[in-house]
Amino acid sequence: MFFLLFSCYGPQASDLLTEVYSLKLDGSGDGTLKLRVPDNVSSFIATAQSPERVSLESIVGPGSETVLRASDWSEGPKNLSNGLLAYFTDATVQWPIRGLDGEPSKGVWRLNWSSPKAAKERIDVTVTTGVDQDWTDGYLDVAICYDDSIGSQLEVTNAIEEAFNYWEELYDAQNIRLKRHSCSGDFSQDLSIFQPLEELSSYRADFPDGTVILLVGEQIDMSLFQLGFSGSVPGILSAHPRGYVGLSWLSHAGSDGVFSSQEIQIFGETMGHEVGHYLGAFHPVELDFLETDALSDTPTCSSTAECSEIFENHLMHASPVCTLFSCSPQYDVSPQQQETFHRYTGVH
Repeated sequence: MFFLLFSCYGPQASDLLTEVYSLKLDGSGDGTLKLRVPDNVSSFIATAQSPERVSLESIVGPGSETVLRASDWSEGPKNLSNGLLAYFTDATVQWPIRGLDGEPSKGVWRLNWSSPKAAKERIDVTVTTGVDQDWTDGYLDVAICYDDSIGSQLEVTNAIEEAFNYWEELYDAQNIRLKRHSCSGDFSQDLSIFQPLEELSSYRADFPDGTVILLVGEQIDMSLFQLGFSGSVPGILSAHPRGYVGLSWLSHAGSDGVFSSQEIQIFGETMGHEVGHYLGAFHPVELDFLETDALSDTPTCSSTAECSEIFENHLMHASPVCTLFSCSPQYDVSPQQQETFHRYTGVH
């Protein structure tokens, strides 16, 4: 089994520090990254990029305690991190994830990766370590990007601005302040969670480390019913073609293509909801009613009617709750969900 070491072990001077490592896998497609964590680092997030599907098998702390094991989550009904499942050729996991996970202690941490079909290949692992003195208050850098053809539509850009202002209020209530950065360029109007956007990597260089990119397009997977998506849960913090949140302005505007105040409200809630996924939170209950998040303070439900009643005002509910006449505002975040938001390395 092969590994690489951080060369620096002194206290980290900056809030965020990102390093990219090349890791050679063994004959079974396994590889271990040894990560030296200074005593002032409060979290770390790692993304592995492989030519084949890849996942994180485990995280082992300095005392040889396995704090995260993929096998504990891969077959159960609870969702903790997409990076524990080999969905894509990239996998992102951070530690800690929840409030109960504590924080990294000083020492050598082992991140064990697996990409069986890439045996003896090299994979890149990008690690960002964060220093956060207060896990109850922080800020998040964000950039809302869209194509020039959208920028020329005043009603659409006004709706985006109003939605952002509402999202800002939603996150203020969670003690997360949004620091917005300007963004423009030649972006696709047709977005898909399955279609990486190579051009995003070059744009990220214009923003501070840890910026979450929200890309507004016309449609997602050619559907008028898909409001948005997060590239992964948690979201990729470094430059990567899937490291963004996708939003459809047309799905929010409805069949007439004109924004009502209700539709702008939902647009802002979608921003908060999808970035909530990017910060590591799952739906309390999935639409199939079979899967739930890994938090103890979000209740469960087993039907659309029951879930709509329980989560009527819940920001991370799997869908808006609407009648023929209106949709309920969704703003509630549970204490443990708020802890998850604040554990994300990009919130500092």
